Amino acid sequence: MKFKLFLIYIRYLFSLLLFSLVSQLLTVLTLFIFLLNNKSIQGFRSLVLMWFARFVNTINFNLHIKKYNETNEKFKIPSVIISNHVSLVDISIILSLAPKLIIVTNANLMHSRFYWLLKKYAPIIELADNVENSLQHLKHMQQQGYSILVFPESKRSPHKIQRFHKSAFMLAEKLNMDILPLLIKAEGAFVNKHSFYRYAGKIQINILHRITPDNKDFGDNYSERAKNICEYYRSLR
Repeated sequence: MKFKLFLIYIRYLFSLLLFSLVSQLLTVLTLFIFLLNNKSIQGFRSLVLMWFARFVNTINFNLHIKKYNETNEKFKIPSVIISNHVSLVDISIILSLAPKLIIVTNANLMHSRFYWLLKKYAPIIELADNVENSLQHLKHMQQQGYSILVFPESKRSPHKIQRFHKSAFMLAEKLNMDILPLLIKAEGAFVNKHSFYRYAGKIQINILHRITPDNKDFGDNYSERAKNICEYYRSLR
């Protein structure tokens, strides 16, 4: 048992070393792109972030990550991406799926081991109490091909699906965007608070069917959708 824990910590330290080295290389690399226009810089940063997230997931030796994409989703059509939130690696897994994502959060942004990198590379919007105040900027990003990532539970809930807040569904309705649900399932003690990287585990992400604005299966308005899609998630767990 002690030898197994020793191996886990060795893998952890090795992963952190690789993470630090690549982070520094990416930081240096961005110094050479400031001659580009702002749009090119943002596009480059988004692409770098996607590949960096894939790298982080690959070197995370303690976790076995699986992706199920039965719908053959390409993430080319902008959508409001929603997901339950079970662990600290959720953000890196989702960011590895597509290069153009805006992270919409509240004041209690979930912490991740590469949060400082997100602040450099990813568009992050703190949703105001009045959602209308954020719509203009989000509409502009949507027109550039960006999807909007929201964790409707607004907090990490590893063991059961918590109530979905309405903001994500309001944004989808106001911006006339598809809702793209992602379901994350995890096994292992790593999901517990302060246990990340101390224990091995399994995590899988399921890319579900898009819900178009004219799909009434989950209700006629964002309030009904928030409640019914939450129940849909619970039925899948």
